[in-house]
Amino acid sequence: MRKPVLGLTQCRTLPFMHSVSGRDNTPFFTGKKVWLNRCKEVDIPTLEDFWDPENSASHTVSPEVIQQAKVAVYSKKDDDFEEVNLDNLRLNKFLNNKSTVLKLLPPPEDAFIQHVKRAALATLVDKVAHVAKPEVGTVTNYGWSFTDGKLECMKGCNRNG
Repeated sequence: MRKPVLGLTQCRTLPFMHSVSGRDNTPFFTGKKVWLNRCKEVDIPTLEDFWDPENSASHTVSPEVIQQAKVAVYSKKDDDFEEVNLDNLRLNKFLNNKSTVLKLLPPPEDAFIQHVKRAALATLVDKVAHVAKPEVGTVTNYGWSFTDGKLECMKGCNRNG
């Protein structure tokens, strides 16, 4: 059996989606197979260009990055995600699901935003791993804060991630 081939867009998006869909330092909210199937159906150019060395505007976790991460992880081809809130999606899935497995529900909105920020930091580290002493900014731009000299997750952070 022939293995599926990834297109250029999927290959360029893979580092970010690997982090968003779960890795050692970020929890997962959906699996990698789910993303691979959805990324063939949705347009996510901001994730594709995240941390492009030739585009300094792509180095921040903008509202577009967060929105496209939601689309990539939770949308279906026909979904209109411009007006959807993860808290509403979470409630809808909870009320309409016969399963009691709560870990299958989407995270609350603020937790997802923090997750995307941490996934962005992991992606950034992956994309500059070949550069000696890269300038990546401060981790406080990616969902972390310093409290009493200790690095801590900011509000909405999943302590298990």
